[in-house]
Amino acid sequence: EQAQGLDLGTGSGAIALSLVLEGPFELVVATDTSEAALELAQCNAEAAELGHKVEFRLGSYFEPIADAEVFDLVVSNPPYVAEGEAPALEPEVREWEPGAALFAGPDGLVALRTIVAGAGAYLRPGGLLALEVGVGQAGPVVAMLEDTGEYVDVRVRRDLAGRERMVLTRRAMLN
Repeated sequence: EQAQGLDLGTGSGAIALSLVLEGPFELVVATDTSEAALELAQCNAEAAELGHKVEFRLGSYFEPIADAEVFDLVVSNPPYVAEGEAPALEPEVREWEPGAALFAGPDGLVALRTIVAGAGAYLRPGGLLALEVGVGQAGPVVAMLEDTGEYVDVRVRRDLAGRERMVLTRRAMLN
């Protein structure tokens, strides 16, 4: 069976295209709520001659995914900035990134809560969930994952500056 990945909130499609180039994935499904972002992602996929391996779908996170679809990997770099942190952002981020791609409620965890709550239904047992998180969010996200009882081997990875920025976990095997 061919490996399949799911990229939630794909934006320009960079993660989805990287998965096709670097991973064992025959197909990556990429979702986004922005038609403009999906058009850009599709252009990027075609420019890289990878359009046949990435399927772009309009909708919020799992909304455009059929109930029966399961993936070996679910990955997301979702919005994770708390609304009150806008003034502290670098001007090049604040002025160029769409707000919907940055902000996730008062604590910055709204999108991550949605993804953690939904991912288990679309991840095959043993499949990997990989989430980018904001500074200081790894602990709460690890707790969310552990609270579901659906995941094992929860790990936190640091970025090149030493900040905790990725949370990785595997879907528990079914008994």
